[in-house]
Amino acid sequence: MVSNWFCNTRENVKGIEVLLRRSAQVALRACALLASDAKSAPRPARELAVEMGLGGSYVSKVLHDLILANLVEGVRGPKGGVKLARPAGDVRLWDVLEAVQTMGELDRCLLGQKACDEGRPCPLHEDWNPIRTQIQDLFESKNLTALVEGSGARGATIEPKDVFGEKA
Repeated sequence: MVSNWFCNTRENVKGIEVLLRRSAQVALRACALLASDAKSAPRPARELAVEMGLGGSYVSKVLHDLILANLVEGVRGPKGGVKLARPAGDVRLWDVLEAVQTMGELDRCLLGQKACDEGRPCPLHEDWNPIRTQIQDLFESKNLTALVEGSGARGATIEPKDVFGEKA
């Protein structure tokens, strides 16, 4: 089994969850696993779930959202499962995230103020605006191919136990 950053996510990743819900993290990881399969053969949802260390029903729900967004396609039959609906290079990370999370959440005030804009900024507004723009640009400019190839090219792998603890 491959030990990449997109495998074996048992628990939520601390830190990035401030920006991305767990379902968004799972969607990115599932799509990365599908994009990393050179054969592009359908993979059963439970196989993806096992590889990510997550429950099958939770992964199936996330995959269902990806199917509704036409990013993943379900294949019926004994050799069925899910596969990317289009080439990995044509799927932006932003597309994956929008399928499972309202990305307008990036526009919210970090302190939860209802009125936070240029006219009535919160204390973090000026610092958050350029960061928010960089995050959005990153997700809009990177695709699944870049995500998968970039992780291998730079050796960007993590041992699941280092981040998530030992698997139970």
